[in-house]
Amino acid sequence: MKFGTKKSVDAGVGAKPAKKKAPSKAKAKAPADVKKARATLTAMAGREAATISADTAVLLALSDVTSLVTVSEAGGRLVPNPFGTRSMFFDDNAIGIDDGQLPLVLGRASTAINDARVDALITKNLLSPPSAHLVIGDVIDIIQLWIDNPSLTA
Repeated sequence: MKFGTKKSVDAGVGAKPAKKKAPSKAKAKAPADVKKARATLTAMAGREAATISADTAVLLALSDVTSLVTVSEAGGRLVPNPFGTRSMFFDDNAIGIDDGQLPLVLGRASTAINDARVDALITKNLLSPPSAHLVIGDVIDIIQLWIDNPSLTA
């Protein structure tokens, strides 16, 4: 009759006890595309030029700064909540971004895109002076235009 395994016999007296894994905490899993985009948004170093679209960068930056906006993934595209976010102003009551928070939102979007030209566009044209009375979709379209056309300069 065998009472132990070879592993337990080899361990002998004075051997270190086997490490136990810490219990894992159950977390609500975000869709893979949202998690990947969010990871891109928060990574700060070692990236090449434009890694995500302006739409993804701005919507994820909004959802990080204000609790009034959330995003989910459907059909390969980010869907913001509240409905119609792209046609609202940053300072709309459903969005809740003021002139003090707009540089934070656009700065996070610029960091995610990681393009010096886009950063110059945001700094020179969208933040001087900061105006939360901009349409979110228009800002997304302008930034995407700059990403898609490298010959444009600020």
